[in-house]
Amino acid sequence: MKKKTTAYKLVLWVLFGFAFISTIHAIVEALIFCYLHYGLSNGFLDIHFQYYIPAFSILMTFVLSILTILSIKKKLVNFDIEQSKLPWFLFFIFTTIAISNSIITKQLSDQKVMLLYDDLSKSEYLGQLNLVNIFNTIKLSSLGSQWLIVILFVMATLFLKKTSKF
Repeated sequence: MKKKTTAYKLVLWVLFGFAFISTIHAIVEALIFCYLHYGLSNGFLDIHFQYYIPAFSILMTFVLSILTILSIKKKLVNFDIEQSKLPWFLFFIFTTIAISNSIITKQLSDQKVMLLYDDLSKSEYLGQLNLVNIFNTIKLSSLGSQWLIVILFVMATLFLKKTSKF
């Protein structure tokens, strides 16, 4: 019976980890769209979006992941899966953020772009941009960010397991 309880708790903690990673990715994705609209409002060129959005997403992914890993490391000093309780409230919050943030971010982004097209001084500028290329760069940056988060957390887990009693 103890084996089943341990496996059940392990699966719940893994799901909690996935919800946590999805939340971090949702925050990074929202920051990417904020940077896009900052660039559109300030007259950035295509080349700026092509190179700065991937660099920005990688930088934000590293910063958020490292800060998160450092805060988790402090809490994992005496972690025991048998004695620990899953924080259900945080699990609910993380899941809600991960699901709703992507929908809300894209909806607001579309509305913001449409408002920029309504502004006559910006419509000529937007007509010169290759928006398909810019949004493809955003998609690829978001996907790369997601994989980078997973890789960083797997590496951190392996490192913590090797260096402590985790």
